Amino acid sequence: MIRGRARERRRGTRVAACIAAVAAPLAFATEIGAATLAEKQMAAEMEECRASDPETATRGCTAVLDRGTLPDHVRWQALEFRAAAFLADASRARAQGRSDESEAAYAHALVDAEQLVRLAGRPERRAVARDLQGRALFGLRRWGEAIIAFDEALAADPAASETRADRARVLANVGDDERARADFDAVIAARRGQPTPLLDRGRFLFDRGRIRDALADFDHAVAYAPNSAVALYWRGRARSRLDDLDGAAADLDAAVYRDRTFTAALFERALLYEHTAQVDRALLLYRRAAAGPASDRATEQARRRLAALDPTAGAPIPPLSVPMPAPAVLLPASAPPASQPTPPAAQPDPPPAQPVAPAAVAPTPSAVVPERTTPTPPAADTPATPRPAPTTLPAPADAATPKSAPSVSAAPADAATSRRRPILADPLFDAPLARRN
Repeated sequence: MIRGRARERRRGTRVAACIAAVAAPLAFATEIGAATLAEKQMAAEMEECRASDPETATRGCTAVLDRGTLPDHVRWQALEFRAAAFLADASRARAQGRSDESEAAYAHALVDAEQLVRLAGRPERRAVARDLQGRALFGLRRWGEAIIAFDEALAADPAASETRADRARVLANVGDDERARADFDAVIAARRGQPTPLLDRGRFLFDRGRIRDALADFDHAVAYAPNSAVALYWRGRARSRLDDLDGAAADLDAAVYRDRTFTAALFERALLYEHTAQVDRALLLYRRAAAGPASDRATEQARRRLAALDPTAGAPIPPLSVPMPAPAVLLPASAPPASQPTPPAAQPDPPPAQPVAPAAVAPTPSAVVPERTTPTPPAADTPATPRPAPTTLPAPADAATPKSAPSVSAAPADAATSRRRPILADPLFDAPLARRN
């Protein structure tokens, strides 16, 4: 009996050993499979993290960072791509007038960039981290901190032309014209054949009253990007300030044709129509511009001009998707508004008939531009008469200054003072360059 029990114990020991020998490889294989599955999931999340779409990239990078313990290089990549995705999303939101979402995205990008600054060791990593930090501070309009961040980024990588371009834009906003011009020139030299640096320097010169120098940059930008609505718009503005009305009209028409929702181009073209006494066409474009984003300055300006010129401007403004009537359908300047009923023929003491005015001829620039007068809307109870050529365009800043000494002093005193304030309330450059690292 004792021997039988001993045999059973030995048999059980052998069975347990066999089970353990079989189970160990199975457990090892299970662990390998789980690790392989986790690696595959992380690889898929990192692929999303590198996506060009900001929302997809943010989702993938967040999933990677939520895993907790990560190798340093993986954490660095996830933070870098997520910060760049936040910046791209913020730039898009600001362009669409969603200011609250834009501020939140810039704040999230700043948090990730500050983590990258703490993780950075090598100079190339330090340059990337400081560049992302500077762009986030730029978007939040914290100009002084942004300049410090860009300075440190350029100290680590002096050849980073996009970082230098962003620093030039910030310096232009704070009024440091000498350093801004030096940075703009360096970026143009480093990125020959690209329109964006030329547009940046042209806008900088345009804002300082150096219209002819700005026009030269805009000409080069249009030569490099003939289908760019932005380049055509700025060249049209410069030409209009120099009284080249035909060239300005051609450029602004081309800009509106390429982007029919370009509110600033619509407003500038309407100003030009009003300047040449084509009020009906000006009203048409003012209505289209007034239907733009509420946060756009051109939208607000268009609504003001529309209210000043059109007594029925209080009616709902149709969206841009609704076809607008052709200029020939609009009421002439001498006709009563459609909303007011025509007096009956039998009414006693009818007012004397007004003589028919001859057809208005578009005045030449030399006859209209020097007056620079602002039109006064007619009274509501008197029939409108053909309006004189109104002018809302500001006088060219360099018109009264000898060509040998162009300067900001040629502009009005209040404009020059506003440009020289330490921090501009309405900055020339509102956001960093939109790019992905």
